[in-house]
Amino acid sequence: MTILVTGFTGNVGLAVGHAMMKRHIPFHAAVIDPAAASEKFGNAFHYRHLDYADILTFSQALKGVDQLFLMYPSQVSTRQFHLFLRYLRFTSVRHIVYLSFKDVPVFPLTPHHTIEKIIQETGIPFTIIRPGYYMQNLNLFMRDDIRFHEQIVTPAGLGKTSMIDIRDIATFVIHCLEHPAPHFNRVYTLHGEEVFGFHEVASLMTLLLGKTIRYTNPSIPFFQMKMVQKGYPKSYVNEVIMLHLPISLGLTKRTNSQFREVTGTEPIPLSQYILDYQAHWEKH
Repeated sequence: MTILVTGFTGNVGLAVGHAMMKRHIPFHAAVIDPAAASEKFGNAFHYRHLDYADILTFSQALKGVDQLFLMYPSQVSTRQFHLFLRYLRFTSVRHIVYLSFKDVPVFPLTPHHTIEKIIQETGIPFTIIRPGYYMQNLNLFMRDDIRFHEQIVTPAGLGKTSMIDIRDIATFVIHCLEHPAPHFNRVYTLHGEEVFGFHEVASLMTLLLGKTIRYTNPSIPFFQMKMVQKGYPKSYVNEVIMLHLPISLGLTKRTNSQFREVTGTEPIPLSQYILDYQAHWEKH
């Protein structure tokens, strides 16, 4: 079994890579610059050069690969990524595990909707995973506001959402790669088992971190302005806004137990995530 992990330099891809290494599962990490990746993440990983803008890199990156963990990098044009997807039909890949977007059924204009369709058209057995809201958003773009200003600043209104830890997504991905056949041509939506409004998240963080955290409930224009001022690209800011729009509209209250049912393990609760990541919100 030869596995190629894409998106390795991102949060989920890196979590998948570390979890596979911990479980001694051999894999190759697809990156644009293997030398830079080796310098940043260490030489314990096996890197392969893959650039979606350069079709000449496809063959070597996919050589001998029979399972592919696939993510869509937003900085890549959809045209280039679609070409890569169609190229897969001429390779040894026999199973694609694709990390999609939970709101594809609600927002069919997202790139993931078309990507899912093209993957299905390849005829290669697939497993599509639509994860819920990442707990780790709290220690990514929200981190500095929590650390320095003790505020959660995100445009979610008063809506509630289920949340899932990226480490659980990695566990789920690995389960599908290790036991592929039962998951062929399946679509999984990984909601959490509890729902939270961000005012409730702030209250839980206050309790566990020992400092008062409040949720500011910013308007979309105010949030957009603040994120751009911080130096985030407008394209990324718009992605964050789109991520939170379904929450503010009350469309994300769904929960399910698919993670538990498929993996046979308990999902990581929000309280445990906060305790595990508390160093991210401490002032240094």
